[in-house]
Amino acid sequence: MKTKTIIPIITAFLVVPIVSAAVSGPEEIFGKLWMWVSKLFMFEWALNHSNDTFGAFMRLVIWITLFTVLYAIGSTFLGPGSAAGGGGSRLFRTRGQVGIVTGLLAGLCVIFIPVELLVAIAETYSTVGAFVMLIVPIGGLTFLIYETRRLDVAHGGTWSGRAVAVLRLAMIFLVWIILNVVTTAVGGGL
Repeated sequence: MKTKTIIPIITAFLVVPIVSAAVSGPEEIFGKLWMWVSKLFMFEWALNHSNDTFGAFMRLVIWITLFTVLYAIGSTFLGPGSAAGGGGSRLFRTRGQVGIVTGLLAGLCVIFIPVELLVAIAETYSTVGAFVMLIVPIGGLTFLIYETRRLDVAHGGTWSGRAVAVLRLAMIFLVWIILNVVTTAVGGGL
């Protein structure tokens, strides 16, 4: 074996017993890892404090979004190889220059947004996202409910009328379950 492969293997064999002696067992390691991951993705660090912490998180999210959009536009129309102005002239010579300018511009745009507006933006986009995640399965199932028989006839009509009826009934039941879960979560129930 080469020295490049032997040294990491020897280091791993020496370090693993030392590190594993610090904890009582693998259950504790996985438990701590699971607690860290659940706290991270449940956003306890942002939601259980003040609006300022959540505002800082939203500033980061909006900065990343603005930077991505501005960088794509800037590198396409103003960067190297673009024909800004029609004569082949370029405003920026490298993509690095585009990245620096768009990063600063996104920072200037985000830094002066009030926290209340950031919270309103987050609520709006979460509502739109939830609506899309609900309308896609409901719309798809509704489409399949009305198009099942036509699709069967188009493929030779191998399904019986009862099979199509059972399939439609199952899809209607799925739509009812989805709507019941949503209305229960919002505050009512069917």
